Amino acid sequence: MNARERLAVEIVSLAPGERLPCGSSDRALWTSEDATERARAARACLACPVVVACCEAGADETTGVWGGVDREASDAGAVRECRADAA
Repeated sequence: MNARERLAVEIVSLAPGERLPCGSSDRALWTSEDATERARAARACLACPVVVACCEAGADETTGVWGGVDREASDAGAVRECRADAA
C-alpha cells in the first residue's frame, strides 16, 4: 500500500464527527498562492488526526500544504521525517 492509499484508509477510518482541518470552509488556504495563508493552513494541521499520513502522501508534491508542510516553502525539501509536530 502506498502513502496515498494509507492516507485514504485513515480518512475513511475516522471516528464519526472527527473532522479534517483542510475540509473546513477555509480549505482554499492549503493551496493558496499567499505564503502567509499556507502557513496558517500548516499550523491548522497540528490538530489533524491524519497529519503524519498526509505528510507522507504529499512527500513528492511541490505545491500546497501536506501534513503541516508547505511544499512551496524554500525549506520544504529539508523535511526528512513526517511527525505530528512537523508544522
